[in-house]
Amino acid sequence: TRRSRRGRRGVKVVAIVGYTNAGKSTLLNTLTQADVLAEDKLFATLDTRSRRAELPSGNTIVMTDTVGFIRDLPKDLFAAFRATFEEAEDADLLLHVIDASDPAHDEHFETTEELLGQLGLDRIPRIVVYNKADQMDPRRAAMLAHEHDGVAVSALSRKTLRPLLKRMDRMLFGGKRPSDAPEEASAEVVGAAE
Repeated sequence: TRRSRRGRRGVKVVAIVGYTNAGKSTLLNTLTQADVLAEDKLFATLDTRSRRAELPSGNTIVMTDTVGFIRDLPKDLFAAFRATFEEAEDADLLLHVIDASDPAHDEHFETTEELLGQLGLDRIPRIVVYNKADQMDPRRAAMLAHEHDGVAVSALSRKTLRPLLKRMDRMLFGGKRPSDAPEEASAEVVGAAE
């Protein structure tokens, strides 16, 4: 019902995806000023959570946190996970979050991309977000992000999220402000962005 209402109002949806423990829930919390459980353990998020946020242009979006992927996911578990991605299927944009400080970040990137393909989500535009850049040499984090036309951030610091927010704004709204859109589409606004 909520999804249908958002569609009628023209609200854009951004789904946060990635390998487990990459910082997806922390990113959602920081971008939306929410209080979603974010723990340093596998599958801390087992169901999707959606929160509203405002981009720098003033446009409102809905952000959805999803369960984290793992390598060699058993088929039975994969079927159960598929149900948690229903919300992501309707997304206008995916944020593919990677723990840049994890030595296996390349493997995690590939695993997530492969699973996105299996779920039919690879058709959705996405931004690769190299998270935890504060836990490594910033030049190395920037280089990793550059390799995938992504953005290096620390989900704990709103200041590092500005380039990500601006890119989301451009990709979703092409620089248009809410006043350029129908009034109904911008009716629900929550001030979450700087």
